[in-house]
Amino acid sequence: MVVVAWLAWGVINSARLHAILEIDWPTAFWYGLPDALIWAGLTPVVVQLTRYSARSGRRFRHSLPFHVAASVLLALAHSVLDTSLNAVRGLLTGESPPIAGLLKTILTHAFHLNVLLYFLVAGFTYYLLSLRRLARRERHAAELRAELTQAQLLRLQSQLRPHFLFNALHTISAHMVSDPALGQRLVSRLGDLLRMSLNTGDRQTVPLAEELQFVEAYLDVERVRFGDKLTVVTEVDDSLLAFQVPALLLQPLVENAVHHGVSLNPDGGCVTIRATREDAALRLTVCDDGPGLAVSTAPEEHTGLGLANARARLDALYGDGCGLTIEPREPRGVVVTVRLPATAESAT
Repeated sequence: MVVVAWLAWGVINSARLHAILEIDWPTAFWYGLPDALIWAGLTPVVVQLTRYSARSGRRFRHSLPFHVAASVLLALAHSVLDTSLNAVRGLLTGESPPIAGLLKTILTHAFHLNVLLYFLVAGFTYYLLSLRRLARRERHAAELRAELTQAQLLRLQSQLRPHFLFNALHTISAHMVSDPALGQRLVSRLGDLLRMSLNTGDRQTVPLAEELQFVEAYLDVERVRFGDKLTVVTEVDDSLLAFQVPALLLQPLVENAVHHGVSLNPDGGCVTIRATREDAALRLTVCDDGPGLAVSTAPEEHTGLGLANARARLDALYGDGCGLTIEPREPRGVVVTVRLPATAESAT
């Protein structure tokens, strides 16, 4: 690539010699192309000098004295090499111009141009090095952002597990004295829940089918507490079960519906879990038929730890490609909607 670029410059230089000195084209190429090939050989030297200067971290203008000295030396080297080639040409053509006079002529007509060419090569090298450093910084920044996101997600998951465990233990303690057999069964089911929770490991997403199994285990504990007062309806098409969703996403949403909806209804209530495809995305909804948002002044008062963590995790995982909304449901109740982007779908 370097040789091709300098050959192009050799053609341009030959055209310059043809126009200025009014010599024929073969002679112009005889002088112009070797001059360019000398620069093709000197270019790696300029690149290495520029890298050496840039390694110190100084800007190009701060290294100007260094490059001025280097450009003078390389321009002199170019002139000496060009003089040697012209002397060889003279011997081949039967001419023998004096070398001192030939060197003086080349220095007079080409020295300043060679200094300029040095700075063009050095400046372009600085530009490429700057692009490379910028790419490395962006890659490093992206890696740091990914590590930060991972740390945030793990922290949010660590908050969810103790929160759920506290509520489950509270339910168990309420039945352990009055019905020990039931309490033991609840402890066994809680063990299943903890095992499924730990099985997620450091996975940030799991198949929807696995998430629904975890929710069902949680609801088994809550059904003991509410009995016939808790009704759960699940509407999920089998084609969506492989869709990847954030681990432990649905359980806090369902728990929120039970505690802020069903538990506030004297006659109990119904929680509906629904998953539908919206274009290429997945739409998850959790509805309850409790007193709704009218019991508070703002929807945010219904969020609690579960929904706050869900929002934070969705933002960390998908950014602007997802959303979580909480809205009133007609005629009563609340509906929480989560929309996951198409990139979340599991490859089959």
